Amino acid sequence: MEILTNPDETHPFDYLIHDFEVYKLDYDFFYRNSFGLQEYKTPYNLTFYHLTCYLNHLEVAFDYQTKLSPVTIDLNTDSNTLKLTCRCAKVKTKMCEHQAQALYLIKEFRNFRIYFDSYYRKKELEVGAKEYGLENEPNLDDYFEVPFTIREQSIEIKLKKKGLIPINRSAFDRFKTIFSPTLNFKQASESQLISSEFIVLSYNSYQDSLHIQVHTAQLSKEGKIKNPITPLDADGRLLDAESIKEVKFHAAIKQMSSYRVSRDVQQRKELKAIKEIIRNPLKLSVYRHNRKKSDNITSSSIEQIVLENAPIDFSLKVDLKDAFYEIKPQVYIRGRRLPIAQLTLKMEYFLVENGCYYLVDSLALLNFLHYFKKQGSKLLIHASKF
Repeated sequence: MEILTNPDETHPFDYLIHDFEVYKLDYDFFYRNSFGLQEYKTPYNLTFYHLTCYLNHLEVAFDYQTKLSPVTIDLNTDSNTLKLTCRCAKVKTKMCEHQAQALYLIKEFRNFRIYFDSYYRKKELEVGAKEYGLENEPNLDDYFEVPFTIREQSIEIKLKKKGLIPINRSAFDRFKTIFSPTLNFKQASESQLISSEFIVLSYNSYQDSLHIQVHTAQLSKEGKIKNPITPLDADGRLLDAESIKEVKFHAAIKQMSSYRVSRDVQQRKELKAIKEIIRNPLKLSVYRHNRKKSDNITSSSIEQIVLENAPIDFSLKVDLKDAFYEIKPQVYIRGRRLPIAQLTLKMEYFLVENGCYYLVDSLALLNFLHYFKKQGSKLLIHASKF
């Protein structure tokens, strides 16, 4: 490596290393290019006041001199020049103690080195890329990223390209549970009628629970709901029920107006209850509570919707685009084919299109849809792994 040592070319804050290669850093290098021997500290023996590290850049403060103005290290990959910057008073004819300490972190610890050693980074990324069929791609940084961690043993390679999936035994096992929905749907109920009593669906994202309850309110001359809106007691309504259908309806409302205890235990019970509510023997109108407008259920924070329990089917569309096979699911509702990218999953159980809430009453299909939504509504598999 070529070192800038001519005092006439020195900078008050910067020290440059040309033709930089991490593997060339040894103790002789540090001895020749810093002001005498010093005791270098590990990350576990330093107190970091500031620490930022990403590809080709390190910014670190670890004592009172660097606390207000951290040491920075930047690698210019075009010229392969490493610039170490420290604003301490030491003249930069050699590395000051702060620059040397920061460079030592890159030399000795792989959680720092991976951001400055292109060969080492490539080898680490290839390990994770192999399961995706990407190990021979020229620029793996297009597909993966390495979030910085202070723990050397905890380097984690994460996907940058959404929808990319590994092809391995674990993924196959996962697909078996996702791609095997058993559908069992009932036909939708009759058109709903306007009433002073109505159903409100409200989803609490903090408690991860869907609440459904019957409310009552006075109507204006135009038939619009007026404040205040009052929830009705499901137990009292059960006593007033005049048919088995009404009993089942109010029992389902009672279950869906209670707080969820366990997600796994209650999901199947909730699906059964929602189907009874959709049958709607009292022909009540249905509204959705929009928490963005108000945390309270008011006339201005509810929006009328339609609940449906229509047959739902799906298929997978596979296209080859560039070097990847693109897998997109398509949902069929009432004979219409709809890409799931055009649909929204709301309130945990419903596929939504134009104000119509279609119940997905299969947990397997729900998992399938939620999985694809998290992947950006598609999966990408490299051609070498398909």
